[in-house]
Amino acid sequence: MEQGGIDLIAINSNEADELKWKNILEKVSSLTGTSPFSYIQDKVLKHQIRKGLPDSMRRRVWVVLTGVDRIMKERTGVYQEMLEQANNISQTSGLTPNGRHSNRTVLNQIDKDTERTSLKHSSSERTFSRRELHRVLRAYSQLDHEVGYCQGMNYIVAMFLTFLSEEEAFWLMVVVMNEQPFTLRQLFLEDMSGTHEMLYIAEKLMKQFFPKLSKHLHREEVRPSMFVTQWLMTLYTSSFPLDVVSRVWDSFLVEGYKVIYRTMLGLIKHAEGTLLHLSFEHILYHLSSFPGKVDGQTIMQEALKIGLKTKHIQKHANDWQRSARTCPQEPSSPKKASHFLDSATVSTCSTSTR
Repeated sequence: MEQGGIDLIAINSNEADELKWKNILEKVSSLTGTSPFSYIQDKVLKHQIRKGLPDSMRRRVWVVLTGVDRIMKERTGVYQEMLEQANNISQTSGLTPNGRHSNRTVLNQIDKDTERTSLKHSSSERTFSRRELHRVLRAYSQLDHEVGYCQGMNYIVAMFLTFLSEEEAFWLMVVVMNEQPFTLRQLFLEDMSGTHEMLYIAEKLMKQFFPKLSKHLHREEVRPSMFVTQWLMTLYTSSFPLDVVSRVWDSFLVEGYKVIYRTMLGLIKHAEGTLLHLSFEHILYHLSSFPGKVDGQTIMQEALKIGLKTKHIQKHANDWQRSARTCPQEPSSPKKASHFLDSATVSTCSTSTR
């Protein structure tokens, strides 16, 4: 029913969703007395988050679910301290405490990447401040000297800043980089071991769930790493519209990596019918323009229909770890695909910031 051009049913639905989430947050707050992540096993929460968060509740939900609100109270002043430390280092060329790379080199790379960071298809209502992005990345580089900074982190923080305050974005980055079930820092360590493992698992899952498409891609010499690297390494933040990214991250903060792989499979399922009829260059061209054409609601619905189980992911992870112990290797791509990759996003940390 409309009144004066206003959809009253939609308004009532939004108000009902907000009320549900306020009740859920009260429950989560009581659960997190001993562990910030004890809510993960809550099936009601998982069901509700898969339906999607109201934009008006996303900031509050994210900071409560991850314990960021409590961390900020317990560690008052730490963010400013890290910023001051970065500002002081800008005047020197000293090494980080582990002596592995120049702090100044890291900060210079952050300066460059801040200027060229943009999110795909974000609306005027949802944008981020480059000044805040610059500050958050510099502060994090001082808190985590082993990682420092790696290209890809900039997109994740920029996405955070479209929903959160500057200090909330900093502490959420600290949580997802270091805490289970996230530990994103494994993607950004100098050897990028976490990225290689993720790509291995992604390729195995593609073969498992899309055998026909996998055979077609193999015939055309297209490796999954040619297109999913950018998707996975930045957890979709560098390539996809904000409605897709926010839905993925809503679930990621509750379910961890399973939703990242599930989303990848949903995207591939969405594109499979077209890809099966394309040759090498047309496949990569289609996949490069594909992210801007997908709808978040549609992709998440398709992704949830795929029978992905935690045991599937764990099996491939175990296989990778056994392989890495006996014969360390990195996933490789045919040379003729190199010009399709976005070097600003997928270049290794060892060459970009070390």
